[in-house]
Amino acid sequence: MKIEVFDRIVTGYDDRHAQFEAERMQLILEGLGSLEQFETGYYVFGEDNFSQDVLSQIAEHGMDILPLTYIDGALHQQRDYLSNEEVMALTGIEFEIVDEHEHDHSHDHAHHHHDDLGGCSCGHHH
Repeated sequence: MKIEVFDRIVTGYDDRHAQFEAERMQLILEGLGSLEQFETGYYVFGEDNFSQDVLSQIAEHGMDILPLTYIDGALHQQRDYLSNEEVMALTGIEFEIVDEHEHDHSHDHAHHHHDDLGGCSCGHHH
């Protein structure tokens, strides 16, 4: 399975939620990409080559359409990243992501349940 995400540059000017989401997606792609059955890519507009299909999507809808997620070369989702649950359903791989920046490193991580994805305080359900 090939999973590719085409994104704009997420910078320090973006809000914390946008930064968290971009980091989360990159971590997922990196993790899946290390497995034999997955090929993943995270591409940034202006830095990486975008396929003609992606460029025509941007030309038609503007930069607001990013991020675009392609599964096996077909457009799967636009304007938002896949949730952890969606990635798990698609891939059959279970994982959890804990946002280390939100936690004090001195306390025990053993209390984290499978569905605890860390402390993004944006109000959205991940």
